[in-house]
Order: sequence, then C-alpha cells, then structure tokens
Amino acid sequence: PCYHWVLRDREVNASWGQLDPASYFANMREVLDIVDEHTEPGPFRDRLYARWYRGKMLNRVEKVLSNPDVEHRWALYRAMHELAVARFPASVDDKLPFNLRERSRLLRAGELEELAELAKFERRLRARVRATTARTRDGAVELQVEGELEGLRFERCGDRVVWGPARADATDALGEASTIQLLLKQRSTQEEYRVPAETETRLVDSGDGGVRAVIALSALVDPATAAGGATLRRGAWEVHAVVIVAGFRAVGRVRRPRGSEHLIIAVGPGGRAFVRRAGWQRNLRRRMPRGLVRAIREAQAKVRRRLRR
Repeated sequence: PCYHWVLRDREVNASWGQLDPASYFANMREVLDIVDEHTEPGPFRDRLYARWYRGKMLNRVEKVLSNPDVEHRWALYRAMHELAVARFPASVDDKLPFNLRERSRLLRAGELEELAELAKFERRLRARVRATTARTRDGAVELQVEGELEGLRFERCGDRVVWGPARADATDALGEASTIQLLLKQRSTQEEYRVPAETETRLVDSGDGGVRAVIALSALVDPATAAGGATLRRGAWEVHAVVIVAGFRAVGRVRRPRGSEHLIIAVGPGGRAFVRRAGWQRNLRRRMPRGLVRAIREAQAKVRRRLRR
C-alpha cells in the first residue's frame, strides 16, 4: 500500500487545530474497545495497543508540555495520564522503543516534572554526522559516515549499558533501535530519497565515565537507482541524516570529510554522480549581491526561531 502527500500550501496542515482532550481521548477509548472485541489479551493485542499509544499519546508529550496555554496543557496531560493508567498495561511498553518506554513509565506514574525534563533533554539533542570517506567510483559515490547524538551519554554497569536517573537497561536498544537514515534532498523540487545503507553501532568511552554510541554507516549512492529505484534527477543533492540512538533522534546535515562544509552530491548531464568540490558555496556567496545574502540570512534565522518554538 502507498499514498501521496499533497502539498496544498506551506505551513498549513489540517491536523494543526487545537485538540479537545475529552472528545479526542473518548474516541481513542472507542478504538481500543474495538481492538478488545476482536483480539485476546497477549502479545498481538499489545502490539496493536502500542501503535495507538506511540502515535497518539507518547509522541504528543513534547508538544503537550510546551503548549503555551497552561489550562489546555493540563487538560491534555490529565486525559493522557488517565488513559495510560486505565488502558495501557506495562506489557505494552515491551513493544516500544527505549526512549518511549521511559516516557511511558513517567506518564503512567504521573511524574509530570520528570516527564517535562525528559522532553527538554530530547529537544536539546543534536545530530553530529561527518563523512569519513566520500569518493566517486564508476559514476556513483561511495560514502563512509559516522554519526552520534551530542549530549546523549550512557554508563556501563557490568556487561550492561544503562541510561538516566532510573538507570534503565539500554543494552539491547543500542543494537536494535540505533541507526542512521541517510537522505538525499533537493531544495528546488523538495524531493527526498532514502539511501540504502549498512550500519553498525560502537560504544566508545567518553573519558568522563560515560559511554558514547557512535554509528558507522556504509552506502553507495548510485544515480541510476537512488530515486527510490529510479534515476536520480540531475542537479545538486544535499546529504542529510537522521541519527537514532536507542529511539532518541535528531536530524542534521552530513559534513564533508574535512572542514565544516556540508556534503553535496551532484548528478551531471551524463547521469554520473560526484562529490561537489569544497568551497563552491563560498564562491557562490561572493558572486551574490550583499543585500540578497542579508535577506537569505534573515529568512534562515526566522525559520530557526519558528522551529525552536
């Protein structure tokens, strides 16, 4: 099954209206009643429950806690807490990523302050991703990439790895729910394609008693198949990455092997891919009128402020 998102207008979404807690979570209870009617208690029902719990409640926690309308924020939190206690048993948590298991534990326990601290911590995470190798081979680009989440540290506990004040065991999650998703993006058309890749997670002692999770990625960007199996359009493609460690995630641009510039892969007239040379962005800025450069920087700052909100 597949479907298409249609971009009607920028910064417009039908689901962005204010959610009414009473009616919304009453409807969610009705959905869970239907699940109960057609399934028996056990792993299969827990998997179905986890789908609703993850998407409609746990993934909303950060937005709920940052809602400037305090009264509405409390109403949403109370409704979510009551539903979590009443309908989502602890066995459902086994079907969730590690970071959402932590959210679930705090939500079910009614630990609002700790839940807010966890949300704040996740907002501060930043992806640091750099290509260690980026070279052309037979019209394709071979990439070796390393990435991690800045600010995320674990601790060793015997042969296990733990995280957070509760010292939750994250050992298995570091292998199962840690990866880098490599993306090719073209700004002019807003196209985006995921690059098939192989990843491996390594634990590195940070020197301060903590442990960093570093993910190594290997990929080949073949322009003949890189557009979801089709030919990649001619032009410049920015290389982005979604870094996921034990379910925690952040998005960032991939930097070149040396220097601070972002990695750009270009597809030429002959359909061959190559790494765009360093310094082309600086040269472009030198050719642009100063007023235009200033306007672009102001627009970028405006977008960053909006994203932080």
